[in-house]
Amino acid sequence: MKINNLTFTYEDVVSALENPFIRSLSPLEYGKAVQTAVEEFVTFNVNSIAQENILVDVSKDSELLVEYNYSNNGPGFDRLHIPTRKKIQIKLRQVDGLTPYTKQVHFENTRRHSEKNNNKSAESGHIRYSVSEFDYVLVVLCHIQNGERKHYKDWSYALVKSSELEDVNNKGYCLPHVPSYLLSENKYDNIYMLTNKLKNLENVE
Repeated sequence: MKINNLTFTYEDVVSALENPFIRSLSPLEYGKAVQTAVEEFVTFNVNSIAQENILVDVSKDSELLVEYNYSNNGPGFDRLHIPTRKKIQIKLRQVDGLTPYTKQVHFENTRRHSEKNNNKSAESGHIRYSVSEFDYVLVVLCHIQNGERKHYKDWSYALVKSSELEDVNNKGYCLPHVPSYLLSENKYDNIYMLTNKLKNLENVE
């Protein structure tokens, strides 16, 4: 099913994140409602702070669309890091630990089904990501304290290599969660620190 493309602005993205109805939703429903807005929010701010297009949505670039054979629910990445051509998966996760990094976060997909998701990759009905689908996962951490979500401008981040997420008991596939120690080791407390990392991301990493 296809709908006509509609243009939107960054203000529209912010409007979605600030919408009282969406903010009133349960953590599960909130995450589903704002995931795409989160991807746009991160991309806009990283590129604005860096003053260059570091992150690109492949689905909006006709040449890259063909090069990466990108389609809905296809390749498991959300943004391309232009300087290195690294593929980045972006995931919003809401956490209620002492800090944004003290609890592991789940990392499975329940919507995509394909031949590769048979057997061990789809135990318990949840779909594992394969390590080769992306190079990094960018976990956007919305910290919940005293029942209140932190403002999106105060979100934290963790940029973790897919190779660090490989399940030793299920080679070729990622763990069903991102361990808290990986969040802590790869943490960036704000969008400015994250942007600095992305500006200096090495091609050899």
